[in-house]
Amino acid sequence: MGANETNFTPYGSRFATHIGDYIRLATQFPTIRAREFEALVNFADLRRPESVLEAPAEGRIIERLLPKTKVVRADMMEVKSADAGHIDLTNWTLANFENDRFDAVLSIVPIHHAGEEEKRAYVDGAFRVLRANGVLAFGEVQRNSKVHTFLDEFVNTYSKTGHVGAYVERDFLTTLDDVGFEQTSSELLNCDWIFDSYDAVFFYVTRLFDLEGLTHDVLIEILATQFGLKRDRDKIVMPWELLFFRGVKPSS
Repeated sequence: MGANETNFTPYGSRFATHIGDYIRLATQFPTIRAREFEALVNFADLRRPESVLEAPAEGRIIERLLPKTKVVRADMMEVKSADAGHIDLTNWTLANFENDRFDAVLSIVPIHHAGEEEKRAYVDGAFRVLRANGVLAFGEVQRNSKVHTFLDEFVNTYSKTGHVGAYVERDFLTTLDDVGFEQTSSELLNCDWIFDSYDAVFFYVTRLFDLEGLTHDVLIEILATQFGLKRDRDKIVMPWELLFFRGVKPSS
């Protein structure tokens, strides 16, 4: 259990006021965080999947990366956004989805606003809805990383809803093992955020994290100090890392 496992911002509280904006940003600006999803799909190492569940949902990047796959999107909150497309309502058990339905369950940062029992329920649910040889793969914020510090100190201070996460380490693989997944693995991967300008950085980051009371220059300085945000030729690059997990449901 993480040190903050009993004192975190629950998913429903964190996204109570801006779940629509969060998903809308990912939909309207897919290239900014594209490397997260590219890393996820590459790490999942899928073999011609027919159907994939993305839960919790984000933008529609996985659909673009897997154009021949039926991608079903779901979230733990009702999403009302014309830009988001259809998103099913579910919970941590992935209720409303039948057993043995999907070739993969994929997501970016799905469980750091979930408690220990909810995390286990999510992994159990993924195991249930996967077909034999199906893959669970997701990227998460690593405990005690720069991203952890940024979210729990800076975002928590300036966000309307607060932000304290219950982050994971590589030892979360034991949960996948206990549920029954095989070939489990974990890897810390770079997945930088790419922007067209510093103005784009300010616009995107303040809305994604629901921040207020910040000037453009203060935010840029914080990101440069925390992550090494800098210009690289005609783009602005913000280094970003996630800890990825993978497990395969056995065939019998």
